[in-house]
Amino acid sequence: MPLTIENAIGFLSSSVSGDVQYFELPTGVYPDPVITSPNPASIQVDQKWQVKFKFTASGIFFKFFGAAVKWDCDILMEQFGPDDNPATLPSITIPGVNALSNTFSGTINLNPGDVPEGVYRLVARLCMRPNSSSTILATGFIDLGMVQFYKG
Repeated sequence: MPLTIENAIGFLSSSVSGDVQYFELPTGVYPDPVITSPNPASIQVDQKWQVKFKFTASGIFFKFFGAAVKWDCDILMEQFGPDDNPATLPSITIPGVNALSNTFSGTINLNPGDVPEGVYRLVARLCMRPNSSSTILATGFIDLGMVQFYKG
């Protein structure tokens, strides 16, 4: 699913584009569950799953200043129902590089039990920041929709 990117500083004809997908991983037990890949509508709470970010940064800004930035990737989840409480999920940081165009990828791995049983809205977020600051230079997100985590 494509990310919607907002460029906060208008960096000299430079652009960022990308997409995010999530996958339920096989358990290795027989029989393996049916995996609807990517972006399953339901994930068993006792299975591993992952969110994969892939994006390209291109243009003159990244040629000269690409190594001075980092890319923060995380997941936001909102639970629906009577016991609505957001899950605390891991995030990753990908270092920038000086290049006229570069494709980045990163994976957030989630363990069984990281998300309690329930129905959640899943949002993936990408933020570009200077290495020495928390200021956001560009940001993007994708609403990955509703996912049900259930006990199998």
